[in-house]
Amino acid sequence: MPIHSRQRSNKTATPAENEPTNQQTVTHAGKVLLNSFHPLCSTPYGRAAIERYGFRPYIDGSIRREPDLEAEYPSITALCRLWKFAPRLFPGDKAVYLTVKRKYEGHDDKRQMLVAILEVIHRFDNHIQAASWYEKKKLRLPSNCMVLGNPPMQFDQSSQNAPPEYKNSPDEVRHEKWDAAYADRAAQCSVFLVCKPIFVELDDPPVFTSQDMIDIFDHEPGTQNPPQITEAEYMSLKARAGIY
Repeated sequence: MPIHSRQRSNKTATPAENEPTNQQTVTHAGKVLLNSFHPLCSTPYGRAAIERYGFRPYIDGSIRREPDLEAEYPSITALCRLWKFAPRLFPGDKAVYLTVKRKYEGHDDKRQMLVAILEVIHRFDNHIQAASWYEKKKLRLPSNCMVLGNPPMQFDQSSQNAPPEYKNSPDEVRHEKWDAAYADRAAQCSVFLVCKPIFVELDDPPVFTSQDMIDIFDHEPGTQNPPQITEAEYMSLKARAGIY
């Protein structure tokens, strides 16, 4: 069955420079970007979903898992960070995912966990092309692939961090508006990255304290605009996490 996009055709943002067309697979000696995300276990609603549905605690908490770390080939899109992250990555580049800094259940202080290191292997112009790639391999579509026939997670399967302007609305409205906001983002920036996992730990990821981050980077790097890190910093991060 042909795949039809949920993306709208009126692209309103300016594409990143050197935006490729179709599929790009040529690798290079890649850069490494450091990003963060809100895991499902970061809210009481998310922890209730873990208990009810048996989800792994350190998957992403949104209704469109971004990134989808449970896919055989994990996926990254611009649903989060829009132009600040996914468009900057090409085959051969790596993305390091930390949790946001906060107190997590079972810990007394604020900390981060290193949940995943992904290497980009394919870059597609849009979600339809990516969906075709997954379907040809007979793989399930990642949650963050915005095409018809691939619905979002249920609202009670998420952290319930919907856009704040709808916080007083019924859950079904919050769910609908949240997914609509993601559809708008996919329309603005449709790049889709297919990755191979270098490291993924969704149950008990290695912990990073503030001092750990200062030891590696000489400061605690912000990730709202994900920074590129050096090869030495990347290797130190892996070594501190026991990844060899």
